[in-house]
Amino acid sequence: MGIKRHKPDEIVTKLRQVKTWFVTGGQGPATGIANIAEYREAYPWIDIGVVADAGQMLIYQRYEAPILRIAAAPKTA
Repeated sequence: MGIKRHKPDEIVTKLRQVKTWFVTGGQGPATGIANIAEYREAYPWIDIGVVADAGQMLIYQRYEAPILRIAAAPKTA
């Protein structure tokens, strides 16, 4: 019995079936607002959310939005 090997494109196809939510602060240095449209185009299966008035410490600045969405996730699965 060994590890089943997958081709990289098979893995990506499988990953696209997993509900994924990425949220970023609009003022964060890592992901600027200008890049969000590019990311949405490149990764259409990912739900990308932006909190415009938050930065890289989004979870501390705007903790309510992610927590409410995470809490609601089991109801939509």
